[in-house]
Amino acid sequence: MPAQLSESAKEVQESIDQASNGAKAVLAGNFVVAVLLSASLNQLLALINTQQLIVMMPLFTVTMPANAGMFFAKMMEIAAFELFDTKPYLD
Repeated sequence: MPAQLSESAKEVQESIDQASNGAKAVLAGNFVVAVLLSASLNQLLALINTQQLIVMMPLFTVTMPANAGMFFAKMMEIAAFELFDTKPYLD
């Protein structure tokens, strides 16, 4: 025998079913976004690790040409976040 529900109980049951379907859709979307972000964050972490290796290269005692020295000097500025001269703003 089927359940005997009043009209208001049927409306409540339908709204609960709709909310459940919406929650499932949000969960699926969240999973897809998490997978995409984890891939891009892994790539960002690899780029940061590579930058750390490049910045530490001048610590080795190897003679290098002037253009390599200028490259490493700029990389040190980027790694230290010294992209802009902040002294006028801090005074």
